[in-house]
Amino acid sequence: MSKQQEPKLSDENDADHPASVFLKHIAALDAGDKAILKRVAGCTIADARGAMSVFYRILPHEVPQWDRDVYFLVATLYCLESTSPLRHKGNFGTTMRRVRRNFDSKSLDRRMNALIDSRLEEGELGYRLRQAVKLAYSKNVAVDWRRLVIDLTHWSHTNHYIQQQWVEAYYGKEYGKKNTSNDNNEEKQQGDA
Repeated sequence: MSKQQEPKLSDENDADHPASVFLKHIAALDAGDKAILKRVAGCTIADARGAMSVFYRILPHEVPQWDRDVYFLVATLYCLESTSPLRHKGNFGTTMRRVRRNFDSKSLDRRMNALIDSRLEEGELGYRLRQAVKLAYSKNVAVDWRRLVIDLTHWSHTNHYIQQQWVEAYYGKEYGKKNTSNDNNEEKQQGDA
């Protein structure tokens, strides 16, 4: 079985990518608009009372209809942090691996497994991601928001390759990858964020 390729992230400096434009629009929102999105964190657009007008004002026109729930979810999660969100590079499995360093690993392993098994279409993923993002913030661990948007647009792929990548990133160092210099680099980047 061939390994599925990661979603194309394009150039990291690609300011024209819809995810990059969207994140800039969220960051530019005033406190009142961010509070509106924060109140519906983890909800779907259909369940979000009062937040649609804020969301559609900042949504790039190129985002296809079928990806709008993902963009909405990320907008609400981004607004959970009251200050400028921390930043790092890597998928959400990497984020949770960093949280795991300072947390009961068995409990977090169960949360991660539930997150990976969650379905986007049923709203369960939004609920579980909201909890995980809040936990990451509480441990001062950053989220790569652009990567999260792109990963979630591929979440429902039949091969579940995004979920596989997250699990591999989450458990990777313990299960075969013994490169500790990578962990040291991540810690240094985290401190620089």
